[in-house]
Amino acid sequence: DLSGTYLKQLADMKWMFYNCYNLNSIIFPTGDLLDTSKVINMNGMFYQCEIITSLNLNLFNTEQVTNMEGMFNYCLNLEDLDISSFNVKKVETMSSMFFNCRKLKNLNFNFKETSNLQTIASMFDGCTSLSSINLSTLDTSQVTDFHYAFYECKSLSKLDLTSFNTQMALDFNGMFIRC
Repeated sequence: DLSGTYLKQLADMKWMFYNCYNLNSIIFPTGDLLDTSKVINMNGMFYQCEIITSLNLNLFNTEQVTNMEGMFNYCLNLEDLDISSFNVKKVETMSSMFFNCRKLKNLNFNFKETSNLQTIASMFDGCTSLSSINLSTLDTSQVTDFHYAFYECKSLSKLDLTSFNTQMALDFNGMFIRC
């Protein structure tokens, strides 16, 4: 319970809850106690929070974040995640962002401006329970690395990539293996 914690002036939340294997919930502060407007790095923030089933991150200000690599990596029991409030305009990497989120069934994101995005390598790698992913708002015009992006997404029944611009792509290695 971080509800009474002063979380202001942060610039880096990298590995904040790294290897918190037995953490089953997080209560973040509200109002003036939580200010993430200066955070630029959320790399591996919830890495290996293995038993957590849901996260409420709607109060996070992500407008300065450039790195979301592995943010939810190995959140093995995470089922529902709503990050539709995230501003990802400056994000350059989302590689392995949801890597091995094996029970993730509902993923709500609306990433409207992703023109700085350069890699989505292994972004959904191992998301074996996701049956659909809405990527219609994802701007991939600067993405060079797509390798293993959907590796082992066994439950995907439909994936619409018509909005993908792959003009800058250099690596498609294993993008759809084991789908």
